Amino acid sequence: MVATFMAMLPALLAFSALASAAPEDASCGKSSTDKEKAFDLFIQEHQRNFTKGTEEYSRRQALFFQHFERIQGQNCKIKQRWSAAVNRFSDRAPEELAAMRGYNRHAKSDAPVFMDNFMSSMDVELEASLPREVSWKNL
Repeated sequence: MVATFMAMLPALLAFSALASAAPEDASCGKSSTDKEKAFDLFIQEHQRNFTKGTEEYSRRQALFFQHFERIQGQNCKIKQRWSAAVNRFSDRAPEELAAMRGYNRHAKSDAPVFMDNFMSSMDVELEASLPREVSWKNL
C-alpha cells in the first residue's frame, strides 16, 4: 500500500502544481451582460421596486455593479481564505450602510458644545461615585 502511494506521489504533486498555477477561476471576469442579469436577479430576489430607466434604478445599478466587481475580485483570488457573495446590501451606498450599523459613540454630533461638556461632567460624576474595589468574598 505504501509502495502504491509512493508510485502515485509524483503524479499527485504534478496535478497539485498545475492546479495552483492555473489562472483565475473560469467564473472570473464576467461580462457586463452577466452583471445586468445578476442585477435583475437581485431585484427579484430582494423584492426591490426600482423602475427601469429611472434615476433611482441607475444609481442602485451602479452601486450594485461596484459591489459586484469587488465580490468578483475577492472570489477570483487564487489563494483566497474567504469568499464574498451578493446579499441584500449590495445596492446600498456607503452612507446607507454606515447608518445601518447603528450608534457610533465617537461620531461628531450636531449638539451644542455645552452638551458635550455636560455629558463629560456626568461621566466624571458617575466614575467618582463608583467604588475603587469590590469584594466578592461574601457571595
